[in-house]
Amino acid sequence: MGDREGFEAATTRFAELIKAEGCAGRIVWVWPEDVLATGNRFLYVREPVPSGNAMRAREMYEKVMELNCGLRMADVCVGHDATYCCMWGRPEDHEKEHQLWPSRGLMMSVKKESSRVEGRIVRNGLLWRFLSWRYRGRQRMKELMFS
Repeated sequence: MGDREGFEAATTRFAELIKAEGCAGRIVWVWPEDVLATGNRFLYVREPVPSGNAMRAREMYEKVMELNCGLRMADVCVGHDATYCCMWGRPEDHEKEHQLWPSRGLMMSVKKESSRVEGRIVRNGLLWRFLSWRYRGRQRMKELMFS
């Protein structure tokens, strides 16, 4: 990876940025399947998130940085003791001019307080399935959050 910072260093720097913006500094990596869009100013977040989420984030970080493409880390929503975050940066997406990330390197973004989205935790699998069914028509909104 040359002189680029590793995943741990980048994540630590991102956590510091999150704390500086007044959010919980504990990062929980989420993917589209871990959240439910509601059409309101909150998202449902499935907890516990799958154990492989952090490894998936690490693998994405390392692959995209190795390819010398751009990668973005961003907050999705905030919970009581964690900030739920995502990262994206697939090499094929960098051909699209409308993307809001650098062509190379790492970009970090955290929403200001006025635009933050609340994360409501769902720990019950049956409730998660019900909410998934109830909000099934709103899930296309996640494309904007995760792309």
